[in-house]
Amino acid sequence: MPALYAYWERFFRITFAEFLRCISEANIPFANICSALARFKVRKHALLLDSSHRARILHTIDNRSLTDTKAFLQEILNEMNDIDRAFGQPVVFFDPSAWIETDSNVRYEVVEKVCRNVGVDPEALKQILSASKIALYPRLKELVDMRNDIAHGTTIAPLGQSKWDELQSFVSTLMNAVQLLLYETLANGQHLAPTASVPP
Repeated sequence: MPALYAYWERFFRITFAEFLRCISEANIPFANICSALARFKVRKHALLLDSSHRARILHTIDNRSLTDTKAFLQEILNEMNDIDRAFGQPVVFFDPSAWIETDSNVRYEVVEKVCRNVGVDPEALKQILSASKIALYPRLKELVDMRNDIAHGTTIAPLGQSKWDELQSFVSTLMNAVQLLLYETLANGQHLAPTASVPP
């Protein structure tokens, strides 16, 4: 059971990272990507900037000379200018897997958050799964809860063969649905701004 969950989590991270890699390889100008992807990229840079400088700013102001403080603030300004310059360049997600945050588990809320971050409609994933009569939230919750119970030492009843087959089928169907959704997003140009066109 933990191996099945681990397979799902690894697949999720790698597949969404590949989605970002495809976007990076397409050499799309920043102005031509959908607003969700643009915000995702800028937000990540802003968070890195904030986390790396927040404590140092006050420490520098309080404990260093005004010349040192000015030099440090200039460093921050230069980093902000780098972010600003990115608006005029093609979008690149260096180390795409580092952009996919799965928190402690790839539960429904994580799937939804990652989809929204990269401009993919999580409702479309639910629709793909509904064709197989799968309700995403309860089935994924069951998988994650079982994994967590095992990881935290809770005694669980042994899985029968039919339950194991059912879980395997769910994970396989879910993985195929995610892959299809990301493929269709790229193929249909949904990763692009409404004014951009899909390349041939």
